[in-house]
Amino acid sequence: MYVTVISSILIFLPIATLQNNILSKSRLNFLIIVADDLGYSDISPYGSEISTPNLEALASNGGTLFTDFHTASACSPTRSGIL
Repeated sequence: MYVTVISSILIFLPIATLQNNILSKSRLNFLIIVADDLGYSDISPYGSEISTPNLEALASNGGTLFTDFHTASACSPTRSGIL
């Protein structure tokens, strides 16, 4: 009985530790920018002549979505489109 408990601990402890490390490294951060009267190409990462250096840094160090652009005249359709 004692050998079974010790061997179970020795087998499952490294698995639990590795799983915790894998989960903590794979978490992503999301930044959603919602602005009024902003077109697709109005910021410099998407080809605008207007300089937006902070958005350029975010786009170059992270990922950008090219197919997720929502427009609506009220906030409810935009919010449901994002969700």
